[in-house]
Order: sequence, then structure tokens, then C-alpha cells
Amino acid sequence: MRIVVSTPTGNVGRVATEKLLEAGAEVVVIHRDPASVEGFASRGAEVRRGTIDDPASLTAATEGADALLWVTPGVPNAVNLRATQNDFGAAAAAAIQANDIPRVVNISGVGAHHDAGTGPIAGLHDVEEMLDATGAAVLHLRPAYFFENYVPQVQVINAMGAIMLPVSGDRSLPMISASDIGVAAADELLDESWSESSIRGLHGPADLTFDEAAAAISAAIGRQVSHTRIDEMQARMGLSMLGLGQGTIDAMIELYNAIESGHLTPAEPRTDETTTATTIAEWAAEVMAPQFG
Repeated sequence: MRIVVSTPTGNVGRVATEKLLEAGAEVVVIHRDPASVEGFASRGAEVRRGTIDDPASLTAATEGADALLWVTPGVPNAVNLRATQNDFGAAAAAAIQANDIPRVVNISGVGAHHDAGTGPIAGLHDVEEMLDATGAAVLHLRPAYFFENYVPQVQVINAMGAIMLPVSGDRSLPMISASDIGVAAADELLDESWSESSIRGLHGPADLTFDEAAAAISAAIGRQVSHTRIDEMQARMGLSMLGLGQGTIDAMIELYNAIESGHLTPAEPRTDETTTATTIAEWAAEVMAPQFG
């Protein structure tokens, strides 16, 4: 089985590629810079040069695929993030149809059942619809709020002893490690028993409030960290300092507003299948703690 991975250097795609190679799968990775994926090539992956926002390039890179792992990448400098996400989705749909790729695992997001009001998730809603229209069997994985969203807070924690986000500390939602998403994606790609489209939520090990997440990070790094709610203007300034473009900033503010209002909730109930293993304490010890050593 020939499995193509669209974003092999991303948080999800990297882990999925590693797991697929460990399982002995025939793996093809797409990257505009083959030197960036030499490690995978040395382990047997075939590297195809390509850009995943260009239909012709992506179609050429996915030729002969039996399955595709599709991740719509983040676009920090987007002028209109949803339009840019739609461009990626259109390129993926064109490649799937041109190459008659029978199975696709698509990394979507919690709340993708909503068609608006969820910031970057609304674009993933559109991508789901585009991929469904190809006729392929598409499994949409809808992961929760990434633990990795806390990584950009490292400098703020160092300077202020706080995590600063425009949401209340008592707001609760499922949170998950990107590595668990990658593992789930690889497992689904290796499982050839499914041949119909479906949706699977990925909800992490538990729902967490932002105060609880801050407490877990505090314990892992060995210093007091509090969650502090900031206003929209402060949030916009912080996102701008991270180098995000206006369109992406607008989308992120809408996402935080959706969390605050309760609009961003999973459509899929928590079950054994949607619950993943890595806790925020384990993740923070592995990812956050070394940055404060």
C-alpha cells in the first residue's frame, strides 16, 4: 500500500510518517525542499518535490497513491485565511480525483460541523466538503484544541509568569497532543478495513479548563504560571508580535471568541475511540519543561 503524506515536517505529519515507516509501509512524502526530509528518505521514504497548494504539482506528487494523509497547513501571513485554506482544499480534491486515490485521512478540527464563526476551523469545514465531493472514502479526524498552542506562550511565561489568552480561565474544552493525532492518523491509514467516508473526533484524555492547563504547565516547568484573560486589542498585538498576518489574526480572534461563547464544541461525543492517551502533564514535561531549564 502506497501512502502519501502531504505535510511530513509538521507536528502531525512528522509523527504519522515516523509511525508509517516503523510499520513498514511504502511511504511517499511531499516537500518543496527535499533536503528538509532527508531523514525520512534515509529510512526508505520516497521523496517527491511539490507544493501542496498547486493542483498540478500536487497531482504529480500523489500519482499512484493508494491512500493520502491530508493536512491543510497553517498560513501565518494569510490575507484571507479561509480563502487560502480553500485553495489548499481545491488542490487536494483535484489531485484525489485525477489520481483516483481511494482512501484519504483528512486532519480537520473540532467544531468543523459549523460552517462559520470558528476562525480557522471554518476553512477546515470547507475542505471537508471539498474532499467529500471527490467520491473517495474520506475519514475526517477532528482533533481538539492542541496542547502545542501553548508553545508560543514560552516568552510570555518567562517575562510575565502568565499565559495570556483572550478566553476565561474557567472555559473548558477537550485538549490533545499533536503526536496523538499523528499516531491516530497513521493507524487509520494502515487499517485497510474501512472503505466508506466517516468522521472521528479526537478529544485528548480529558476536557480541561484553561486554568487547569496552566496549573499543569506550572507543575511541569517548576514555576508558578497563571492563566490571564486579555482583551481583544492585547491579543491582536500579541499575535502580531508572533508574525501573523492580519487575516490569520482575524481568524484566531474569531476562534477565541467561539471558545469563550461556547460555540466551539465537538459534534462527536467522547468515547473510548475519541479519547487519546497523552495528558497535558506528560506533554508539558516533554515539550515545555526543557524550554525553561
